[in-house]
Amino acid sequence: MKEKVFYNFVINEDLWYAIGYYNRYGLNNKYDNTIVELSLDEIKQLADDTIYWIENHDLMYVDIVGPDDSAPQKWITLFYMILTYKYDYDNCPIAKKIHEMDKIELCGACILTINWLKKLAKEIREPNDNDI
Repeated sequence: MKEKVFYNFVINEDLWYAIGYYNRYGLNNKYDNTIVELSLDEIKQLADDTIYWIENHDLMYVDIVGPDDSAPQKWITLFYMILTYKYDYDNCPIAKKIHEMDKIELCGACILTINWLKKLAKEIREPNDNDI
């Protein structure tokens, strides 16, 4: 598992990138470069807020993506998280390529990805001696 280690917390690298997308697109760079300074409880809350935003914002814009289409701006975070989950994790249950999915299959891949992000959010923890 890829982890990012900070003074106050350890977080999965992919969830960290999802939070970065949320900060950029959902919060208009509210945190600028200060996310690394958050406490453990604050980063857990921000991870939960990120997932909530993905579920309640990105998910409603999901639509079919063609092989020549660029990343859909209205659901860009979820789009990239599906790709990350699909191609970076051996046990990912998403079998088809995104551009081969119909809307129902794509929504199913979205739900699997959101559940994966929720699992990663539960794994945020304090750093320990092994992290250094």
